[in-house]
Amino acid sequence: MKQEEHKLQVLMVKYWRYTCKPHQEWWLFAIPNGGSRDKITGAKLKAEGVKAGVADLFLAYPTGHTDRNIHGWWIEVKHGKNKLTMSQQKFREEMMAQNYGFVTIRDLDYWMRFLLMLTQSQEETPCEADLIHNLFLEEDVRKRSSYSSF
Repeated sequence: MKQEEHKLQVLMVKYWRYTCKPHQEWWLFAIPNGGSRDKITGAKLKAEGVKAGVADLFLAYPTGHTDRNIHGWWIEVKHGKNKLTMSQQKFREEMMAQNYGFVTIRDLDYWMRFLLMLTQSQEETPCEADLIHNLFLEEDVRKRSSYSSF
């Protein structure tokens, strides 16, 4: 994972943890399938099931839509104009065919809006993002200013 994408993913997880209800912290987790490793570690991880193309995060939050239900959300973190690789595109297609959502996040604001969209489309909100959105921005604006390249 590129450094800019790492910084953004850390902020996304921080925002989720800050806004979600205590029992929901488990709902968002990382899939550590990228990065360079030595041959032995790489072989062990491959044997354990690591696959190229799998998204960076998974949000275990189902959502209902008029045409179908989405079981949960695969989240790919990209910086700037970086595009999905062929294996990531294939993964996206396979997961969407199985009624999972897939979203590419390029900045923290889009992540916040995505969570708001999820919470506002449900009867019971999974997190208090709509109430805490501005509070988070006020408290973290100085820290995030160093990540303005997102």
